[in-house]
Amino acid sequence: MISGLAFYQILSESIKATMGENALEITQFLSKLPVVRESLKDPEDSIALQNVYEEYLKDTDEGIFLVLVNQNGIRQTHPNPSLIGHRVTGNDIDRALSGEAYYSNANGISGPTLRTWVPITDPDTNEQLGIIAIGYSRDNISSFAERNVDSLIFWLMVAFSIGITAATIFAKQIKRILYNHEPGEIAKLFIEREAMLESLSEGIIAVDQNNKITLINNAAKSILNLPYNIDSKNIYTLLEDFSLLKSPLNNKNLELFVNDTAILANYYPIFQQEKLWGHIITFRDISEVRKLAEDLTGVNQYVDGLRAKTHEFANKLQTLSGLIELKQYDEVKEYISITNLQQQKLLDFLTRNIKEPKISGLLLGKIQQGLELNVNITFTPGSRLKKLPPNIPVDSVALIIGNLLQNAIDAIKEKPSGEINITILDKESKITILVEDNGYGISENKIDLIFNKGYSTKDTAGYGLFLVKHHAENLLKGIVHFSQNNGTSFTVQIPKDIQGSENMEGFQ
Repeated sequence: MISGLAFYQILSESIKATMGENALEITQFLSKLPVVRESLKDPEDSIALQNVYEEYLKDTDEGIFLVLVNQNGIRQTHPNPSLIGHRVTGNDIDRALSGEAYYSNANGISGPTLRTWVPITDPDTNEQLGIIAIGYSRDNISSFAERNVDSLIFWLMVAFSIGITAATIFAKQIKRILYNHEPGEIAKLFIEREAMLESLSEGIIAVDQNNKITLINNAAKSILNLPYNIDSKNIYTLLEDFSLLKSPLNNKNLELFVNDTAILANYYPIFQQEKLWGHIITFRDISEVRKLAEDLTGVNQYVDGLRAKTHEFANKLQTLSGLIELKQYDEVKEYISITNLQQQKLLDFLTRNIKEPKISGLLLGKIQQGLELNVNITFTPGSRLKKLPPNIPVDSVALIIGNLLQNAIDAIKEKPSGEINITILDKESKITILVEDNGYGISENKIDLIFNKGYSTKDTAGYGLFLVKHHAENLLKGIVHFSQNNGTSFTVQIPKDIQGSENMEGFQ
């Protein structure tokens, strides 16, 4: 409707302009006729011209009129004889009296009109004799436009129908291209995609079929030390080593050295209707991957234990060397006997009671680490651990024990007489691990934070207790309990039947 009204308004204005131009041409033609000039010179001739004019108007539209005006602005002809001899109304005649030809819209004696003004000049003297004017009433123009309304409405309906049909087809085509998503959904997906990409610690690079970078997240730029303005550049020109990923045999977990950084990369081709559209490369810094793997498997704990053991034996060798140098051979024998006895007792205990070699090795290393730091680690009598069932990963149990012991060692290593006691009970339905220390405990305002990822009271990563809780409760469906009384104690219970662990309640 709005379009129709606007079009009708444009049509009306166009009709006015066309009628004005046409009337101006006719008026200019009439102004050159001798009979018109003579009518202005002789009033008798004006009367004759008026009679001819009135006879002509009988067969024409009454909305059209022709007027002769002398240089004083007095009408000498008019379709209404009573107006002859009177001055023209309206303020649009002055320019014509000065010799200008034009058309204008004004309110005259006959109402709103479109009228043309052309000066009439004596060709002999070049003197302006007056003006000839042709006018159309506003009603005449409107009736002409109204006569075309039916045609206008028809063509508007045709155009509207074509527009609706074309818009519907176009909208369906666009929606099909956009996988049936609305614009609002696309905007939401775009925002979610950006947030997801930037939340990942893994580097991601998307490349089109011409190998030009179309997307790269900040993690990728950070890992590879790339500038921030590399969009649309050829990835294999910029990072040549990535070309090794294009081999179908080497596109998963491939170690590469790119931009002086060792990474673990994966290549994923993107196909659309069996045509390669591009590919995505994901990668991580190998040092980060290895660090995470070592944290999860307890490798760092074994390394610490071996380092402590090496240090301890180096000290013992130095002691033996000194005694031999002093020729204290009896002391040497006694020292070797005592050292061997202590070590043998520990080894015998671990061999008899801890049947998982990886865990017994971990415990041996932690005990040696404790001795180096003047921390005494002991076992509760009766502690034992049988071979773990297949559904309980040894690495997870080793991680739990290793992190609890390391946490206790770190808590009391500055104390003059640090004591840690370990209890491991292997019953028919569950395994219980208890680690107690005589440290200073944990502040009340920090108790709720100790299992949070990243929280640490030391200059470390803050993953130890988080990993303990994660492996015990999420992976092994067990329970972790914390308490403190003259020190700190952590208890972990792991059900042997993980599927039936929902019935495991409390600590027994």
